[in-house]
Amino acid sequence: MSRKLFWGVSAGFNKEKCTAVGMKHFSQSQWIVDRRTLVGGLFIAFAAKGGYNDEPHNHNDLGNFMFNYNGNNIFVDIGSQEYVKEYFRNETRYGFLLASSLGHSVPVINGCTQK
Repeated sequence: MSRKLFWGVSAGFNKEKCTAVGMKHFSQSQWIVDRRTLVGGLFIAFAAKGGYNDEPHNHNDLGNFMFNYNGNNIFVDIGSQEYVKEYFRNETRYGFLLASSLGHSVPVINGCTQK
């Protein structure tokens, strides 16, 4: 939804091109993707990220999820930003919205974001 608000375009999901239905776990990247055809031919797709935050070029996005209903993106990650020098410095990286927890659909617990 944020992508549609900020960019004014869809994320490009096409349910006709998505032939695999069911759940798939990508263990190395710690993503789970589940696509289902519902009664009446409606289609849903859900993806969520696990893993840990201590990895190169990291975003604080554990638990980030995306959801598509019948070809319409309901929850979509807003993606990454333009890479600038400060984005790759540990002391400034998470000041950028898209690298921080606030730039992803992740839980904020007791007012605390991911570290």
